[in-house]
Amino acid sequence: MAAPDLTGRTISSTYKDLLQVSNSNAGVDATLRDVQDGEGTVSKLQVSTVGVKSTGTLEVTGAATLSTSVTLASGATVTGINDTDAMSDASATTIATSESIKAYVDTQLTAEDLDVTTDSGTIAIDLDGETLEIAGGTGIDTSATGNAVTASIDSTVATLTGSQTLTNKTLTSPVIDTGVSGTAIKDEDSMSSDSATHLSTQQSIKAYVDAQTHLELGTTSSTALAGDTTTISAVQASAITANTTKVANATHTSEVTGATALTIADDVVDEANLKSDNAPTNDYVLTAKSSAAGGFTWAAAPGSSGGEANTGSNVESGSGTEYGIFKQKTGTDLEFKKIKQGAGITLTENANDITIVASSGSGTVTSVAAGAGLTQSGTSTVDPTLDVVGTADRITANANDIDIASTYVGQDSITTLGTIATGTWEGTTVAVLQGGTGSTTASAARSALGVDAAGADNSTDVTLAAVSSNYLSISGQAVTAGTVPVTLGGTGSTTASAARDALGLTIGTNVAAQDGTGLPIEIGVACSDEATVLTQADNKATFMIPEAVTLTEVKASLGAVETHVSGMDIDVRYHATDPTAAGATVFSGGDLNVASGAYYGTKTSLAVTALAENSFISVDINGPTTPDSKGLKIWLIGTRT
Repeated sequence: MAAPDLTGRTISSTYKDLLQVSNSNAGVDATLRDVQDGEGTVSKLQVSTVGVKSTGTLEVTGAATLSTSVTLASGATVTGINDTDAMSDASATTIATSESIKAYVDTQLTAEDLDVTTDSGTIAIDLDGETLEIAGGTGIDTSATGNAVTASIDSTVATLTGSQTLTNKTLTSPVIDTGVSGTAIKDEDSMSSDSATHLSTQQSIKAYVDAQTHLELGTTSSTALAGDTTTISAVQASAITANTTKVANATHTSEVTGATALTIADDVVDEANLKSDNAPTNDYVLTAKSSAAGGFTWAAAPGSSGGEANTGSNVESGSGTEYGIFKQKTGTDLEFKKIKQGAGITLTENANDITIVASSGSGTVTSVAAGAGLTQSGTSTVDPTLDVVGTADRITANANDIDIASTYVGQDSITTLGTIATGTWEGTTVAVLQGGTGSTTASAARSALGVDAAGADNSTDVTLAAVSSNYLSISGQAVTAGTVPVTLGGTGSTTASAARDALGLTIGTNVAAQDGTGLPIEIGVACSDEATVLTQADNKATFMIPEAVTLTEVKASLGAVETHVSGMDIDVRYHATDPTAAGATVFSGGDLNVASGAYYGTKTSLAVTALAENSFISVDINGPTTPDSKGLKIWLIGTRT
């Protein structure tokens, strides 16, 4: 460690910079002792000839090498750090690097998987990169919360204890042990709902059947059948017994009698089984006949033979076009068109026809009369003719149009408004009262209208009003303009520079040029932060000049005062193109100095004043050797070139 620079310093200002150990000026020995400054302020560092100890936070900015071991407040003593991916040298006194830990864990996970066996197959999940999915099947839903996976049946599955509605299901041999219920099971003794989609209970069926009137066979009492006036006597009822002998395919040609029951095979009843008073003929129909035996007779169908053949004809005849009103026959219905009486029509029904007459006053022209401008020939009711009446030499009525006669010579006056589009005006002059001039010459027209009485140049000479410094002159009708003086709102000049001078507008003093030339400019650059103590070095900051500048002054400011007796010396160098080159010092007669105890300094004595666009500036701190100030800023002040 180099000895501190004590040049120019007094003992009182450097005393606290001297370090010592608390050993009564005996120096460093084998005992750990606190390091303190010359004023007795104790640090967190202890030193001895054996070693160094920090009682606070120890920060190592470079590489640290420990030759033996590391012991913390508790736990094992660490003797080394291993970087072995296979962990083959694992020890209770060594630490593994993060790279070797990751490699070892990745290797173990890659080599392992999770084997899963199901009723219909097995799978293996690679723990290094795959995820096990537990999927529900038909009627099964799965969910996961926290670390638990739950499998549940969904709403499509019927349970033993729940209440579900079965739709379109077939129950094969179901066993119902107790009873049935629901809106589709009816317990109605009267069967009043009479539904094709409901079931009845045993009790309601029995009650309904018992309530009906029926015939009990084998009894000895008389019984009346419901809905019939026939009464079966006791003798007849006792003769009706259960059928024990059946006659199969028997043919009966007369009335069926006897005590045994009769069965007609396949429920077929043919003509041999019917009792009528005659034999059937093809295409005959069976009709009721109260006087016939059995109440039936076979007869020909109406119209099948000898029926009536219908024809159609008009019952009245006459001259001209005639129409019948029959429309069509639909089934047994003969359809006729209807004649309707409309407005102005009267219908009269006669014996054999209908008379249609227009009502009185409707649709009849009773007379024709010629109006104004028309003539009439014939009578007012028999073939009248109307003719348009023309005017000789004025209006001609032709066969197909009405036109102005070719011999028409016009009229003496125009009494209506209109436009004359063609032709030659041959009338007299139009008076001023009618919008004209009342004249036939230009001078007379001007006189009549009171315009331009002089008439020499179609105008009257005018003169200028008396104006001081007037820049206008008139000769006859010619106006000549000169330079407008400042007193009349002009510049009194014919060039831009002369105009600026006349108005007192000097570029760079009173106004700026259009391109900004001459405008003041200040460029400020921070060369350090506000927290770090500055050091003596070149190129503390390098920056570009964005546009051409004429430099007039350089200022420097500090965020904390420099306490060195000689203050801080700052050099500013100019680089035309290459910021890494040596460059030329901007100052003339020495560096810019910020005095001891001051916050800023100024330099106006400059060796370089013309800073080109896109050139560079670098800042050096030339002294002191160990500054103690912070927050250096540089300001370049001048005008735009």
